[in-house]
Amino acid sequence: MQSLHFESGHRITPLIEADETFAAMEQAIDAAAHEVFMAYWTLAPYLPLVTDPDDNWIGLLDRAARRGVRFRILLADFDPVFTLAMHRDAWRTFHRLRGIAEADDMVPGAMQAICSRNLARPNLVERLASHLVAQFKLHDIAKRLNGEAGADSEKAHAIHTTCPGLWPHLTFDGTRFRPAFPRPIRPLPGSHHEKICIVDRRIAFVGGLDIGERRYDTADHEDESPWHDLACRVEGPAVGRLTDHFIARWNTECQDYEAYVAALPRREGHESIRLDGLEALEQSTPGPSDTAAGDGEVAVASSPVRPSDADDRSRCEIASAVEQVIHAATRFIYVENQFLREARVVDWIIEAASRHPDLEVIILLPIAPERMDPDGEWNPASRHGHWLQLCNVQRLREALADRFGVFTLLSRQKEQQDDDAEDIGLGARSVYVHAKAIIADDRIAMIGSANLNGRSFMLDTETALIWREPDGVRQFRERLWRHHLDDLLPDDFDPMQQSGLTLWNLSSARNRVARTTNRPGFAVAFEQDWAARHAKRSRFVRNRFV
Repeated sequence: MQSLHFESGHRITPLIEADETFAAMEQAIDAAAHEVFMAYWTLAPYLPLVTDPDDNWIGLLDRAARRGVRFRILLADFDPVFTLAMHRDAWRTFHRLRGIAEADDMVPGAMQAICSRNLARPNLVERLASHLVAQFKLHDIAKRLNGEAGADSEKAHAIHTTCPGLWPHLTFDGTRFRPAFPRPIRPLPGSHHEKICIVDRRIAFVGGLDIGERRYDTADHEDESPWHDLACRVEGPAVGRLTDHFIARWNTECQDYEAYVAALPRREGHESIRLDGLEALEQSTPGPSDTAAGDGEVAVASSPVRPSDADDRSRCEIASAVEQVIHAATRFIYVENQFLREARVVDWIIEAASRHPDLEVIILLPIAPERMDPDGEWNPASRHGHWLQLCNVQRLREALADRFGVFTLLSRQKEQQDDDAEDIGLGARSVYVHAKAIIADDRIAMIGSANLNGRSFMLDTETALIWREPDGVRQFRERLWRHHLDDLLPDDFDPMQQSGLTLWNLSSARNRVARTTNRPGFAVAFEQDWAARHAKRSRFVRNRFV
């Protein structure tokens, strides 16, 4: 197991919900002097700014690039057959950012963005199965795209440029899409899931929050689709580690992008995705911070990018970091995550609880974790993922009994007639828990992009910060619990001396009987039938895919 490599001298600012996170990022980019590096799973260019609702993210990036700030942006690409909507969204954003780069009065080279594929390779059986399923899906996709275009050739051309991953598999005559002669399909089961923004190699933002419309919400959760998420702002040596990780990815992805585009069929639209003059980035040591060093110790955990990363003792992989944070706990483990599907996490928690008989475990999950997938309909993979989570929750209940509690968040909004029933709990719209954080004993916290599932541990590209600073971690945990539990959290409450789980259970009991619009907090116990919805084991779905 790789040991966490902590370095001192950090200033960490946890950011709760999108309004707080986006405002801090917007201010940092507006103040950028030299360069901004960004890697996101999704980036919505026309998302309004928190700091200026009359402006949007494309305006923010354009404004900074025009004053000479150099942008290098990695947009996650997705499997074009099995996740077409996300593939097309990525390429729409690519074209919008390219529009900034090609403006007549733009500083040359100021804006470079690429769509980057995670090339995690399925095994032979998985490739063959994907190829067979894909042949049927391609007929449906062609029909869907033709229906979207109608008889409008201009619209058909615009659609064509948003799905280059389909070019080898669909012919296009200028107006109609048709399945091409079957050829081997390489499925892309993994994605680049990390969320990083680095400003002038001095400030970085890391967390679970992408830049998208569906992610926006405030602490009141009055948005139409309530959302809970976390990120953090960091200054100190860890920014250099994050920069090194980004540069390694950028230089690797540029080579892959050029090879990928060169291998695509040479047809109309090819010029719109070819990038000449992609620049490799050089490593450099960041200059001294303009602000005083903080008291936090920080370690960086990330997915490997280069073969040499395996021997880098300053870098720790995600699974190893999760294990070490869990094993650091003696009194309580608090988890917020989108998924709880990785059996090893349950093993580590049970091991920690067996060593420490007073250890309590509190886990916060969303009611309907699959609802954010724009391509999503219930399928064997999503049902299998729910089954894994159901099994893991049951294992923890059996092993820890009254030392374990699993909860979710419900908004103060009453359900509406057109709401999806899966998003509703106790007559209220649920708050989608997308945060990825672990806190152990108010001494150590992990904040990042990784879910507690096979994908984040074995397939996807992820990044997280592990933070040691007792006062800071305690204040972070207090802010979170104050948000979820409201006034039930006493000012002098200490979970190292008192039962935090009892407090959560009391809050849940109170919120269950309160009127929806009058609930003092958002936390309620996660009911077994919510976890069991659509859960069904599949012997054909690998755990690492869900």
